[in-house]
Amino acid sequence: MALEAYLDIKSIKSKVTAIGSNPVRREVVLGFEDGSVETFDHETGERIHHCYKHKGWVTALSSLAAARVFFSAGNDSTIVTYNGIGSVIDKLNIGSVVYAICYHSRLKQIIFGISNGIQLHEYDTNPANGQVIRETPLSIVFEHKDITTGILMLDKLYSVGFDGQLIIYECRTNKPPIVSKNVNAHTAGITCIIAQKNPIDNSEWLMTGSFDKTAKVWSLDGKALYKFADFSYAVTGLTFVNATKTVWIAAGQHYADVYDPKSGEKVSSFIDTFLNADEKHSDNDKNKPNYCLVSLRYLPEMNIVVASTNTKQFLAWYYKKTGCVSCLRLKSPLENVCYTSTAPILMFTGDTEGNVFKWEQMQSNRIMYSKDRLLKLDGKKDISEYLVQAVSLGETKSATTTTNVKEKENKTNEQGKNDNDEKISTTNSKRAASGKRIKTVSERLPAYYVRSRSSAKIAERERGIGGYVSQYEHLDKQNQPQSLKDLTKTVTGKSILRIIFVEKLDLIIAASEDKNIYVWGFDLEALQALKTLKEESTDENNHTEEGGVANRVVGFTLLKIFSNHTEPVTSLVVVDDVKSFGNVYLLSAGWDRRICIWDLNHYLLYNVYSNPNATHVDMVEAASMGYIHNMDYSPQLKYFAYAAGSDMCVYVRKFSSVGSEMTLMYELKARVDSEVTCIKWNFVTNEWVTGMDNGEFRIWNKDGQLLQAINTRGSIHAIAIDYVQKAILIGNQDTLKVFEMDDYTCVQTNDGHTDVIRDVLFIPERKQYITVSLDCTMRIWNAWSRQSLQERETNVDPETKFSDNIWEDIRKCVKNTIEVEDANSIIDKYFQNRYEPSRFSIHDDQQTDRQVSFVNP
Repeated sequence: MALEAYLDIKSIKSKVTAIGSNPVRREVVLGFEDGSVETFDHETGERIHHCYKHKGWVTALSSLAAARVFFSAGNDSTIVTYNGIGSVIDKLNIGSVVYAICYHSRLKQIIFGISNGIQLHEYDTNPANGQVIRETPLSIVFEHKDITTGILMLDKLYSVGFDGQLIIYECRTNKPPIVSKNVNAHTAGITCIIAQKNPIDNSEWLMTGSFDKTAKVWSLDGKALYKFADFSYAVTGLTFVNATKTVWIAAGQHYADVYDPKSGEKVSSFIDTFLNADEKHSDNDKNKPNYCLVSLRYLPEMNIVVASTNTKQFLAWYYKKTGCVSCLRLKSPLENVCYTSTAPILMFTGDTEGNVFKWEQMQSNRIMYSKDRLLKLDGKKDISEYLVQAVSLGETKSATTTTNVKEKENKTNEQGKNDNDEKISTTNSKRAASGKRIKTVSERLPAYYVRSRSSAKIAERERGIGGYVSQYEHLDKQNQPQSLKDLTKTVTGKSILRIIFVEKLDLIIAASEDKNIYVWGFDLEALQALKTLKEESTDENNHTEEGGVANRVVGFTLLKIFSNHTEPVTSLVVVDDVKSFGNVYLLSAGWDRRICIWDLNHYLLYNVYSNPNATHVDMVEAASMGYIHNMDYSPQLKYFAYAAGSDMCVYVRKFSSVGSEMTLMYELKARVDSEVTCIKWNFVTNEWVTGMDNGEFRIWNKDGQLLQAINTRGSIHAIAIDYVQKAILIGNQDTLKVFEMDDYTCVQTNDGHTDVIRDVLFIPERKQYITVSLDCTMRIWNAWSRQSLQERETNVDPETKFSDNIWEDIRKCVKNTIEVEDANSIIDKYFQNRYEPSRFSIHDDQQTDRQVSFVNP
């Protein structure tokens, strides 16, 4: 859903002064300061045809699709008409410089914005002599006191000018338009105007930009709705991008400010197009842009935005259906994400600094999200039980100091208060120092695996010998400190390696690199108080329907910290089968190779996996030889599977609440020298899906037999299931790839991340995919749809289908890759040479100019 920059053309000889399009050939038409009118290929930016040269600036460009023509206007007061191939078919001197053009389709009138007013002519969509515009004007209305810079037609006619006025006209048949309202819109000249009227989404508004450094949104009857005044320079360009329902504003910067016109919210920081464009550059920075945007134009037939600049340059962005809908940026790399399906839908992310954030979509639009950080000790006064663990996260020290200060204030004198203040300042300085801790490049880099390594000893793989890089190499591996002081200093800001949401119990569970598991839940006391208050003010029916909303109003508080692991915890799985096992259990595993079973109803350690056949005491609780990286559970089989990195396989065990009864059922072993990074149970097909560092994901049946192996050309770090469209989501390096389950063909690719994707999530309620990455962003994408695929197959062009069939026949006849021109281009050239009319240029002096006749104006 985002627009991506794809053209930056600097090879033009003059500045661009007007932007338009040729609807027949889907070409971009540009008017220049030297009077030239030229067409450009909208995909490559190459110049196609020189159409005409005005005597002075090109002031306006406009197309009339019904007549298959486009027009240009210049400082020479001439309106030039072009046919579909860009040849001049008519010239008309109207006696005034035209600065804007629009149409009244019902009355078949073309309206020109001239100095001090507007001028109306009739047009003919099928002229016999090529003269689309009638030379006799219907009427000329002078209501402005300066140049009319913009006009547009909806149910009424609107015009703006350098006099700062917004004028609304009523159009009448066979009569001149009359002014229904004159609005003093801006304190300086108005440079541009756009409008939108869409009854489907109840969107009706006007927007104007001015030299007074403001942009305003108006109702269609001329009432001010919003005012955007946070610009440092004059607003020179506006355009409404219908594909994303946003407005782009050019105001003296090398980027456009993006707004939601319905809510009036600025959404630039939530979209990928100009995410980091507002970063400040030093004067000596070579990457600092040396231009600013002047004019903007969205061309809907090509789904692109074209912009002119104050230099001899123009830029373009194209609409990408697989682009991200929203891009949410944080200061730290992100590790994982989960969500709750109960309304309102909330998302939770964990990052490499130990933070857990709650995200909620704002009601004003679907692009913006609010963010709240879940504190480790939020809402808890009695923290003695969690003291040691919380100190390791750098949270408790300040809380404890504050509590001590309050107690001493009631017992000590003023000198004691001063001492406490000094302690607080010391604590704050230490926290600030720990907050400034920046991970080194080697710590935050993703796992780039060495594919050609040999099967060396397990111990060597664990130590990283021979170029082997662990999946969690970007994390810190610190020995456990001996003192509480060292504990606080060492493990501040540890990564959240896994996060899940338990819908049945409304719990957020996060596994951390600091060896702890944190459990958040709703504040029950606050919830009960809210329900009591709600019962007094509302009836019981409304109270019952909005119970989920009430839970989220009170917020989350830390309920428990599980501390039984001796190394970072990387895997969490919930076993919610009360009928079979009598309870809701949590399985956790990590680098200590131990599997812990937790009772989530009572927040207790219930049991630990143990091997009854172990021959050494150190191996009794070891579930594998290498670190456990990932885990998943199959409700159908009642099995759980976990990927052990250096073992290069996945162990599948029968779940039991008794650790010694977790029987090994089978192993998923690829028999290739590649580490298994993730495991997922596909409950749609009842199969296991494993991802590997060599770029393969493999499909296994429920009995552990390999069915298929698909290579994605890049290490895999996350897998999710789209059970609605029956697709598998693969986090492949910095790209999300979608494979349908029929024959595992890649049907959609979502790219935009600049670092490894660490987790993938599917939200069926919104038909969206969520990815989090080490590039400090969470991106939201539209889900793949089988319906869109079927539509593309149904609407495929016969020429394209014919060329594809030829190409497939060629591929079947040879074994090696053919480095020749593809079949599409061959067939295109064939049809082009056969059916396309030859281009010819009409010299400017061959066309006879027409002069406007002012008889009966």
